[in-house]
Amino acid sequence: QANKVSTNKELAGALDVSPSNISTWIQRSSIPYKEICETSISTGFSVAWLLTGEGDQRDKASDYVNVPEYKIEASAGHGALVEDETPSQYIAIKKANLAAAGVNTSNLMIIYARGDSMEPTFNSGDPLFIDRTFHTVAPEGGIYVFNYNGELFVKRLQLAFTGDLLVISDNDKYPNMTIPKAELGGLKVVGRVAVYGRICA
Repeated sequence: QANKVSTNKELAGALDVSPSNISTWIQRSSIPYKEICETSISTGFSVAWLLTGEGDQRDKASDYVNVPEYKIEASAGHGALVEDETPSQYIAIKKANLAAAGVNTSNLMIIYARGDSMEPTFNSGDPLFIDRTFHTVAPEGGIYVFNYNGELFVKRLQLAFTGDLLVISDNDKYPNMTIPKAELGGLKVVGRVAVYGRICA
């Protein structure tokens, strides 16, 4: 109903999967969450209704938070300059889905990774949900988006006991770097990466 199809073949085409996949899902009475999520995003039907067929077909506006998307790429390789600081659009994300992903704030922004130095954690082109409540590196570290000497990066950051900042790439082919404590004045933390990849809207 959500995809406005009447046959398994049409449904397979709408979901870009093979008809045999549809048959398997029917036999198992189970549809992968990825397809549920993408159908919700493309059609506007709620995930809960798609999963159970019960409740409201569409969620209320109050169930969502509008997250600004920026056409900015943070380097996960070589530095990418910030070229546009105006949101390209606002994407409505369901609050419950953010909470399910472990995100407990609405002070978010979406930008995109560029480069391969954070593989396999995430890939070039992946959307990054940035928690903008973080302006300093937490004691436990984490993956942060930060501006350093005019360039935007996304890397794993960890404070050393000396006060220096370790800049770590998850891809072993890239060497880690250290920003000395005396040079941290040139670094501005934009936020911490809360989620990478798509969150079901």
